[in-house]
Amino acid sequence: MADASTCISRPQTTTAATRQKFSGVLVAIAVLVSCPVPGLSEQAQKRSEDRAPLPAESTTAKTKAAERDLLTLVPEEFTNALGMQFRLIPAGEFTMGSDRGDDDEKPPRKIRIQRPFYMAKYEVTQAEWTALMGTEPWKDQGFSTKHERSPAIYVNWADAQEFVRRLNAREACICYSLPTERQWERAARAGTTSRYSFGDDPAKLNDYGWFAGNTVNARKALPVGQKRANPWGLYDIHGNVWEWVLDWRDEDIGPRIRGGSWASPAESLRSANRSAAPAERRAGHIGFRLVRSVEHSPGLPNAPTISERSVDSGSALPAGALKQSQQ
Repeated sequence: MADASTCISRPQTTTAATRQKFSGVLVAIAVLVSCPVPGLSEQAQKRSEDRAPLPAESTTAKTKAAERDLLTLVPEEFTNALGMQFRLIPAGEFTMGSDRGDDDEKPPRKIRIQRPFYMAKYEVTQAEWTALMGTEPWKDQGFSTKHERSPAIYVNWADAQEFVRRLNAREACICYSLPTERQWERAARAGTTSRYSFGDDPAKLNDYGWFAGNTVNARKALPVGQKRANPWGLYDIHGNVWEWVLDWRDEDIGPRIRGGSWASPAESLRSANRSAAPAERRAGHIGFRLVRSVEHSPGLPNAPTISERSVDSGSALPAGALKQSQQ
């Protein structure tokens, strides 16, 4: 795995005292904030994020204190070499699901996110897609207008994974991924327990997202960032386009999508709402956004080179999933 200096677009500067202060815990922290594992099924994800590796009992308090100190050096915002902007999402506990929604949202349950991570402020845009991939899959398609700030649409799940692969290769690290469902809902809720990140009243949705109630004339995805952000600075987390995530509902139905779209009713834009789509689907109402590891963030002392990243265990994708998604 590349060391920290290969994964950022500008140099890091740290004092000798800072390096000495954290030298004893950097490896442990690197484990705690490592990248999510691509392709985890829903069943595996429960094991993955509930059972993240922890330090030995005798050193837990010291390591947690050092982790808190270390994370004070991590900027709340990060911009990569492609110009994509990210917001820091803290580790912590939240209630996932809802007792007022669909059956697959029940029962509400306490979830612990062990590792902080970055979430993209915006859905991946057409400009970002074209800069990295060199294609325009939305060109001459319905429900689409060419605009550099509009979401990249007509991309299936494997297309999104290829974008991730190329971005990691460009930055010489394993830093980027589609979010897991748990990461997505943690970031979407932004510390709230209400139906939406702004409260329970769908009448306020017009201020926060594009959905069927305010896109009657447009009938297409619109440029990102025009509505208000959620409390953690994420835009269009409610509506505009559905967003691919890593988790799959099952092999027959396909990956999960979250957030609702410009064509969705208000109910579908709730933070807890879950849907799914065939992995091979390319549509004008589905896009994606990324998460990024904080492990190699600007401002952190250079961590010792770790020959093998420690990751949580979990099962692979359903058999044949990736093959099916590439058809």
